[in-house]
Amino acid sequence: MVCIPSGVPDSYVFKDWEHTTEYNDHVRFLATTKDGNNATLTVPESVVGKDHHRERGIYICQASNNISSTGGVFVRQKFNLNLTGNPYFVSSTETIQYGVYLKTAKIKIKFVSVPEYNSYEVYKNGSRFTDYTDSVQRNTKLTDTIYGRNVSVKGSILSLEIQIDTLDDFNLYKVVIRNAVGSSHHTIKLVSASAPFMPNSVLTEAKQTQISVSWTPGFDGGYLQWFIVEYQEIGDMYWENETSNSSNSLVIDGLQPSTRFLIRMFARNMIDDSNRTEDILVQTDKRVSEMNLPAIVSLFAVLLCLLIVAAYFRRGKLKQFIYTRFTNQANSRANGNDLDALQNGIHTNSDIAEIPVYSSIDKRHNLRLQQTAAYTVDQKGITNPLKSVHQNRETGKIVSKVSKFASTKCPSEIELGEKESRELNYVEILFDQKPVYPFTIHGLDDKTNYVEIDFTRSADPLPDSDTDRETESESEK
Repeated sequence: MVCIPSGVPDSYVFKDWEHTTEYNDHVRFLATTKDGNNATLTVPESVVGKDHHRERGIYICQASNNISSTGGVFVRQKFNLNLTGNPYFVSSTETIQYGVYLKTAKIKIKFVSVPEYNSYEVYKNGSRFTDYTDSVQRNTKLTDTIYGRNVSVKGSILSLEIQIDTLDDFNLYKVVIRNAVGSSHHTIKLVSASAPFMPNSVLTEAKQTQISVSWTPGFDGGYLQWFIVEYQEIGDMYWENETSNSSNSLVIDGLQPSTRFLIRMFARNMIDDSNRTEDILVQTDKRVSEMNLPAIVSLFAVLLCLLIVAAYFRRGKLKQFIYTRFTNQANSRANGNDLDALQNGIHTNSDIAEIPVYSSIDKRHNLRLQQTAAYTVDQKGITNPLKSVHQNRETGKIVSKVSKFASTKCPSEIELGEKESRELNYVEILFDQKPVYPFTIHGLDDKTNYVEIDFTRSADPLPDSDTDRETESESEK
């Protein structure tokens, strides 16, 4: 085949040749040979004993001189290579075909013949066989494998209907097809069809409201098979079923969560049903709320603990802040109180007694005047600079004078002569809660009834009487 383009300029580039079928199915690409401004493709010549039916089809040449056209830069030219040869049987022709005893079996032979076939013969166990009914479909689309690709080609289907009256009819049948070039034959084994084999490797996977079932199909018995999956809730009397026509998996929907089911299945074809598989016990998953309830409770408990810890932490920070502030105020006031003590004739001993500089008072009590209070002193590690000790010359007793910062007198357990302590004194004052007696009116049972007076209303004054005039005259006298 030679591709001869024509155009201006006359300098061309070529793509590889493309081989397709009559139905434009791609088969392969072939390298082109450039000869001047032409492209050449050589197809192997026929060899004795070898057919080249695979080379049949459409060959496409593509050339360009770098000038655009309505179809693009490259233009295409098609060549139909219709090689003749013996008839051949396409790959989709089944070697084993099936029939049913006492019924009519149909054998199908798919082939391509160029030129058209002119006769055929059927042989059974080497003997000519004519007890059949034939029919032919010409120029029909067939599936074939050419150079490793499944493509569509144009061919014919020869159908033979054979009545199966005896078991000997399940036999080998050789079909010979002839055309003007030669002949080819194909042998078909007719076997008795049966029920399909039981599916195997059945697997299940449960979710909340569905169960997925998968399996591996068995032998179909010679006919198209489909699959029936049966399921039954534990405690029910009847089985439900779902059908799958072609696939090897199925999903059962609309089930109740947290429920146990029995699953089984079988295959079916036009002959009969296969055996059923063993029952498989499956339980659907729980609801989301049921599954997550323990986790939710645990999370809530953890969050509650974290909130409590955070509250205590913040409370400790607040207490530390108050303590630091009071300590700084105490130190600053102590420096001023030392000067006041010296001016009042009080001298400072090297062994300084300690008094509390921080007190904790429970303010929830209702404090009143002249109420007795008790408190305790804890030493916390800082020297009290506010207290001076001096000797009473007449009695020889130790008298403690407290600065005006601490208005409450606090006896200390620290004896004179102890070394200066570096501890801070905390004071906790606990007030005795005196009972509050309710207010009582004695003689409430003999109470006097009072009249309510409405001051928002007014009345006309009473007219003067003779008695009033006499009283006024006597008072004037």
